[in-house]
Amino acid sequence: MAAYSEERRDESGKEMLHKTKVIQFLGRTTPIILQNDNGPCPLLAICNVLLLKNNLSLSPDITEVSQEKLLSLVAERLIDSNSNVNSKDAEYAQNQQQNIADAIDLLPRLATGIDVNIKFLRIHDFEFTPECAIFDLLDIPLYHGWIVDPQSCSDDARAFLAIAPRIVVAAIHRIKLSLQSFPASLLEPSQPPQPIDPLIGISLSRGSAPPTAISAAVHCIKLPHATATS
Repeated sequence: MAAYSEERRDESGKEMLHKTKVIQFLGRTTPIILQNDNGPCPLLAICNVLLLKNNLSLSPDITEVSQEKLLSLVAERLIDSNSNVNSKDAEYAQNQQQNIADAIDLLPRLATGIDVNIKFLRIHDFEFTPECAIFDLLDIPLYHGWIVDPQSCSDDARAFLAIAPRIVVAAIHRIKLSLQSFPASLLEPSQPPQPIDPLIGISLSRGSAPPTAISAAVHCIKLPHATATS
């Protein structure tokens, strides 16, 4: 992993170091890696997940560790966890070796952050990218989420208003796909839909026919009112 040594330096030319902290996790003592500055750092996230899963070895006595060392540990884990391809055919083994090599080449990017394209169907849906493949090869699930601060600035409000319609469209598309396996007779109401409870989203009164699944889903998606101010 010598190729990383020239890249893991701070602005002063010193080797980038991260402090560690020893914690108790599920009855086991393990170190975790701490950030130097607030901001995205997938490398530290990956290392901490592997440490908590006991898939990465780091002595609790070490008080700090270099980024070069962390990159080396992750690269070793990539190779070790994907080396058992004896039961696979030659083509699979060759493709897997190439995937591992590509992932190792991308590891330095993890130190500063990566760009991913999310899909709105599920919290674990992403467009495939080489960076996302690193998480797959390490058997680390990746999720996306966003909690909007009610006191946030106008930029967050504008962003939410831009994203919310996409979430609704994606949800309706997913529901339509799931309804394709249902008989049409089950999807039509036997009588007009009952009034929608604004707090629940659909009528739950006994004996009354619910609205169609698509209508119910649309009504169940309540979008908070966000006001964009300049």
